[in-house]
Amino acid sequence: MSNTDSLELSILLPVRNEAINIPIMVKLLEAVVDTPHEILIIYDRPDDNSVAACEAIQKMYPNLRLVFNDLGKGIPNALRKGVEYAKGNFILISCVDEVGPLLAIDDMVKLLREGCDFVSGTRYAYGGRRLGGSPLGRSLSTLANLFFSVCGSVLSDATTGIKIFKRQCFEKFQ
Repeated sequence: MSNTDSLELSILLPVRNEAINIPIMVKLLEAVVDTPHEILIIYDRPDDNSVAACEAIQKMYPNLRLVFNDLGKGIPNALRKGVEYAKGNFILISCVDEVGPLLAIDDMVKLLREGCDFVSGTRYAYGGRRLGGSPLGRSLSTLANLFFSVCGSVLSDATTGIKIFKRQCFEKFQ
C-alpha cells in the first residue's frame, strides 16, 4: 500500500551490503503491512550493494526510497537521517534480515493510535519467541537484557530489532 497522501508510517531499514535481503524484505512488508507507508533504505556508502538492489526493484514499489546517510557511519546516524527524510507520523525501525516480527507491525501501529508513544517488539514476554540465531547470540541477548533490566529498563527485550514510535518523540530518544 503506497498512498502517499495518507502516509502514516515510515519504515526505516538501515543497511550495509544487504542486496540479498532487500527484495525479500520489501516484498514481505508490502504483503503484510496494511497501514499506508513508505520504506526508506538508509545506507552509509555509495558502493554499498544495497543501492543497486533497491534501484532494481523501485519501479515495482513506488513507496521505496533510498536515503544516503551523510551524517556519519553507523546505526544512530542512519536513524537520524531516516527520521529527517521520513514523511510518516509513525516511525518504525527494523533490520532488513529480521522477518519474524513483521506480522506485528499493524498491531504496533494500532497501539500508537490508541495513545502509546513507543512500542517495542519482544522475544522474551508472553507470546514472543526467539527463532534461529546462534547459541552465543542468544546468550549475549539474554545477558544484555538482564543488564538493561538491572539498570531500570522497562523493556523485556531491549535488543530486539523492531521498534516503533511517534515522530514527535524522536528528540527524547537522542
